[in-house]
Amino acid sequence: MRAVVSIHDVMPETLAPVREQLSLLAHHDIAPVTLLVVPGRDWPPDGLARLREWRARGHVLAGHGWHHRATAVRGCYHRLHAA
Repeated sequence: MRAVVSIHDVMPETLAPVREQLSLLAHHDIAPVTLLVVPGRDWPPDGLARLREWRARGHVLAGHGWHHRATAVRGCYHRLHAA
C-alpha cells in the first residue's frame, strides 16, 4: 500500500518551513512528496530555483489555486484543512 504525502500552501513565505518538513520526511525515508504550490505569488528567482531543486530530487509540483486568500474559515472541512 502506498500513501501520497502532500504539503499544502507552498509559497515564497513558506519555503523555510517546507524545507524543514521535507528534511524531516527524508529522514524517515518518505518520498516523493507532492508540493501544492500557489503560483500567483511574487516568486523571487531563488524561490523558483528552490522549486526546481525539489522537482529534480523527485518531488511533484502541483498547482494549488492561483492565490491563497481565505477571508473566513467556514465549516468543519475548512477548519480541518486550515489546521
